[in-house]
Amino acid sequence: TEGDSGFLNQDDIDYHPYPGFPYHLYPYKNQWAYLQPFVMVRFNTVTPNKKIFVRCQVWAPNIDVSEEEKTGFTEFSMYFHQPNPG
Repeated sequence: TEGDSGFLNQDDIDYHPYPGFPYHLYPYKNQWAYLQPFVMVRFNTVTPNKKIFVRCQVWAPNIDVSEEEKTGFTEFSMYFHQPNPG
């Protein structure tokens, strides 16, 4: 969400790779030269000088997502500062 303005539309966010990672990248089994997968996200319509809250959630049949236990997701916030001109 972005401040009090609600959720960003899906069209406002670009993901790469889309829509996520193939299962053959998991699980990590202490393999030599293993490269941990990551996702790149671009927010296309972020309002400057507002904090946005981001939630990344895993979607897999073998991973439980629980608000109570705080598992299966991570959350963080970002602030995009734009100085006043002049």
